[in-house]
Amino acid sequence: MAGTIMSRNRNLLIRATFPAAVGITAGWMLIPVTMRNTSELIWQYEKRVPAIADTHLTIRGAAIEAYGKLRESTRSTVEWADKTAVDTRKKVEDLVGEGK
Repeated sequence: MAGTIMSRNRNLLIRATFPAAVGITAGWMLIPVTMRNTSELIWQYEKRVPAIADTHLTIRGAAIEAYGKLRESTRSTVEWADKTAVDTRKKVEDLVGEGK
């Protein structure tokens, strides 16, 4: 329900996928043991059809790689912002110190 409310007045793709994404995320956060059991059961069924299993593994690998790149990008952005803030603070302190 929350996903439907949050995606209201958006394009069709978001309205179709966002509620499922919110529901799955909430499931993994609120009932992780049940979600793990369900995931393992679904994987057992997927292994019976190799095309589906291969596609699942490909998508999973791409998602893990994207997550790793996102973490690295976030880390480098935080380092850049910290360095820029320190440099700016030093410049301002120097300007204020010269004005005395």
